[in-house]
Amino acid sequence: MGISVVDYGVSNIASVLNMYAKLDIEASPVTSTAEIENAEKLLLPGVGSFDHGVSALLEQGLVEPIIERARSGIPLLGICLGMQLLGKGSAEGELDG
Repeated sequence: MGISVVDYGVSNIASVLNMYAKLDIEASPVTSTAEIENAEKLLLPGVGSFDHGVSALLEQGLVEPIIERARSGIPLLGICLGMQLLGKGSAEGELDG
């Protein structure tokens, strides 16, 4: 199944997918709860402000599915803003991570 790259509108997902393609690694964008629930490996990219990223995940209902998959033991990697969002909060924002 490869790597599921969370596409929540706050990243340059095309660059991430192109990188994996160049490395001949299967990766695909995921946008729904069902896709996240079936993921074997998750990548959470992100660009921009902390609160904007948290808000985008909340609006799309993706926070709980990501947390549940991580708790299940599957690999989860956050890059850039995505890594910050995995924390409990940020000095750069007011919302909880």
